Amino acid sequence: MTWRDDALALVQPTPEEDETIQAAAKQLVTDIQHRLDEEGWSGTPRLEGSLAKGTYLHGNVDLDTFIAFPPNLERETLIQRTHKLKPLLTDAKLAYAEHPYVQGTYNGYDAEIVPCYAVETPKELKSSVDRTPFHTEHVKQHLTTEGKQDVRLLKAFLKAAGCYGAKEEIRGISGYLAELLILTHQTFEDTLEWATHGFHHPITFDHDPQRTFTDPLIVIAPVDPNRNAAAAVRTPALERFQEAAAAFRQAPHARYFTTPPDPTMNAEDALRTCNARNSRILTISFPAIGYDIDDPIHAQLRRAITLATEQLTRQQVPVYATHTHLEPRQPNRQGWILIEADHQALKEPLRHGGPPAHLEEHATAFRERWTNDPMAASTVQEDDDGRLYVDVHRDDDTLGAIVLPHLEQASAGKIIDTALQEGTLTLLEDAEAITEAPSLTLGGLLDRRRPWQRSTPETLKSPHSAK
Repeated sequence: MTWRDDALALVQPTPEEDETIQAAAKQLVTDIQHRLDEEGWSGTPRLEGSLAKGTYLHGNVDLDTFIAFPPNLERETLIQRTHKLKPLLTDAKLAYAEHPYVQGTYNGYDAEIVPCYAVETPKELKSSVDRTPFHTEHVKQHLTTEGKQDVRLLKAFLKAAGCYGAKEEIRGISGYLAELLILTHQTFEDTLEWATHGFHHPITFDHDPQRTFTDPLIVIAPVDPNRNAAAAVRTPALERFQEAAAAFRQAPHARYFTTPPDPTMNAEDALRTCNARNSRILTISFPAIGYDIDDPIHAQLRRAITLATEQLTRQQVPVYATHTHLEPRQPNRQGWILIEADHQALKEPLRHGGPPAHLEEHATAFRERWTNDPMAASTVQEDDDGRLYVDVHRDDDTLGAIVLPHLEQASAGKIIDTALQEGTLTLLEDAEAITEAPSLTLGGLLDRRRPWQRSTPETLKSPHSAK
């Protein structure tokens, strides 16, 4: 068997699995129609997403159902009806995009009920989700049976590499975008070649874009030239995709299509790792409650990481790695920010830059300012570019002392600002941080192996061979 045969055996649903899922989806659509009839509402429920397009992965499918209401329905009425649809799902809750929709489970599957408007063309959109049925129809009309296999390979590959999904936690390539990439490049292999060589774009589907886009990747939606289907993608996800693609093309293997468990590391190994790297760890934890969905929390975690690393860089402390972690939902749920930074830099003075040496008046003033100053750790010197500088003693010699004041001054977001105000934000460093941090967060921060380097024989078991 080839790597492709092995990979397809891992990612394609079994016939029995597909039959069960299709039956559940059909029943959900029927239940929604019954509710519409009972309420006397005009609307058409239909299945959307990867299940409707035949591109979902083994063991990973959502029942995405849309209800197309008449275009003349008032927005407030649409919202009221969405609330009344909650009982159709188990553990239902309202999530919010442009307008609310229902999230929950149905017969054990994650499910969504999304209201939209039954517009005739994408030019008549009344809400952003109205374009979804047009996306679905375009993919169904143009994607071949072989193309569906390639989409599944690409989705599994991206998922394993950690760059699949448009949610705030990932900001990577969505399922719909993966389908568009296969429609563009025809095969999985050609898509990886495109990624390896730098993501040549924009991809326009013969459209003339109706606006200017500045995103890292531009793929014009074939049914809507005003929309970049890759708008959510950010550079780190593209870099992960490119690295994984290059590694795969050198040595293709099925391990690139399996998602191994997140790495863990115990405190003893973490201490040993930091000592070997001469690095130091800072952990920041806080209550992560008050939100029904996780995206706003992930956005604030990312904002806090950016503020912290920028301040450390300004203080000439090299940052080796960062990691964020959001615990599973529970009453005392915590959000975690972890930073690994250079330990030696904290012991060394800061280099304070001065004017060019040839500007005599400014150079003289700089020398006079720092001569005999107790904060000076060196005499005034000239660097290779002809600028003066002086080394000065640090005011702060711990990561926490550098980061915390900046977080207090520059808002990272409501949830972190509240923790700072209420005194529920915990900041730990070095051995104490390592001892208190969950092993999952330490592994995410310190384990440098890529996902395909962590695959095990267990992750490579095919559902088709388990019969």
